[in-house]
Amino acid sequence: MAENFLVLPLIPQPFANGGQHADIPNGETGTNRASFQEGWGEITSTPIADGGIPPNRLDFNGLGYIATAFAFALQQGRFWSFDTSVVNAIGGYPKGAVLWVKDNAGVPLYMVQSVKANNTDNFLTTPSYIDGVSWQKLSFNVFGDKMLGTLPDQNEAQIRNIAIVDEEPETGVDGTIYAILQE
Repeated sequence: MAENFLVLPLIPQPFANGGQHADIPNGETGTNRASFQEGWGEITSTPIADGGIPPNRLDFNGLGYIATAFAFALQQGRFWSFDTSVVNAIGGYPKGAVLWVKDNAGVPLYMVQSVKANNTDNFLTTPSYIDGVSWQKLSFNVFGDKMLGTLPDQNEAQIRNIAIVDEEPETGVDGTIYAILQE
């Protein structure tokens, strides 16, 4: 019996990674150049004999680069965190958006989820926004059907040193956080 999942091809690098590609603007171009808002303008589908202009090769490479760069990043297990340029472009993260909290070196520590729509509260600059009103910490299924319980407040060094236990442990003196697996 065939498996019911999609097997995706490996993307060795973003399309046109070492070649020429155009940056695709957001707003209309009014030309034969592509944009996110309009795609290619009507002039690119008009016959050349009637004054049409073909689409630009660099735009095709640019769109291929954008589309495959994100897929390539996901394939490599990249982690996204709060980004003010994204907030400015979309007006804030939507309710339900999931992002990583990272340390100063960019190492992912744990995930948070937006509790409200159009969320512009930057939890990287103001960690107190991870309060269950703006952003909330997430817990995950681990080890089969057990759930990793919510961790207590901790610092970055402690997060890197988590011990999973089946029952309440004695207090550690080495900074270890003991997380209880919940049934």
